[in-house]
Amino acid sequence: MTAAGSAFSDTTALIWAGIIMTGVSVVAKARDEYARKRLHFRITADRLSIPVLDDVEQVIDQVVQGIRDELLGALDQTPRPPLLALSHPEQRSPEQYRGQVEEYLDALPTALRELLHSQYVAEQHGPLQLRISSDGAGPFEKVRVTLRLPPGITVLDPDELDTPNEVAFPEQPKPYGKGGSFLSMPSIPGLTSAFTPVDMPPDIDIIDHADGSTTVTYPDITVRPDDRNQPMEVLYLYSSTNTNNDMRAHIEASSGVTGTPDTVTKSFTLRVGEPVPADALLKRALRTVAEED
Repeated sequence: MTAAGSAFSDTTALIWAGIIMTGVSVVAKARDEYARKRLHFRITADRLSIPVLDDVEQVIDQVVQGIRDELLGALDQTPRPPLLALSHPEQRSPEQYRGQVEEYLDALPTALRELLHSQYVAEQHGPLQLRISSDGAGPFEKVRVTLRLPPGITVLDPDELDTPNEVAFPEQPKPYGKGGSFLSMPSIPGLTSAFTPVDMPPDIDIIDHADGSTTVTYPDITVRPDDRNQPMEVLYLYSSTNTNNDMRAHIEASSGVTGTPDTVTKSFTLRVGEPVPADALLKRALRTVAEED
């Protein structure tokens, strides 16, 4: 090979080497850019022991039945005449009084259930808090976190609950024989507040109960490179089933930004903890309300 041919061959080799190195560099940059855009963060959960709060509806039914027996028992007593001339005699018929009692008792379970849940949260039973950490990548915008829980788990959002002494109760009808009027039916503020739609708090987008399971959707957040254990809102959970079997929950996070369609999923175990007796919890709540009054 002539000197000119050898020089041309060396030049060609250098050109090809440059092309290859450039290609490798482009691929590396593309890989780094893709890695930067991928969802690189960790999701952890605090306090994975879920107490058992069973017999809630049975306890509420027992309380309601006891109040029904007490109020309707007044019908078995003959109304006494008023002691003062200014007192109003009983104007309600037994049927009208019974209707007032049943209307009151229809609204009462909603208030008792909210009171029991409020006391459960006030005593800090079953808290669960998700935390998100970046591994240095990002920032990732519009990250949506979804928590999927198995059947039998009830989720309580403290922002949706009043404190125990703020729970609205329906107005109890005046006992029969005490001069109640059939024209003025008792107002039931608890019934109105229970069925009036309210705006979801900003901390939780929605808690959806479907097919026995529960899905909690958190609002979109931004995960920055320096985020460490960014806390989500604390929720309070309980199991309505007393079982010895642990349960699996699932977390899913995805970004709504174009070009970052990745989804991070994680599963963790919910261990069944010690039971919280519903009857004792409701008694403590009622005692709290009585002391405030």
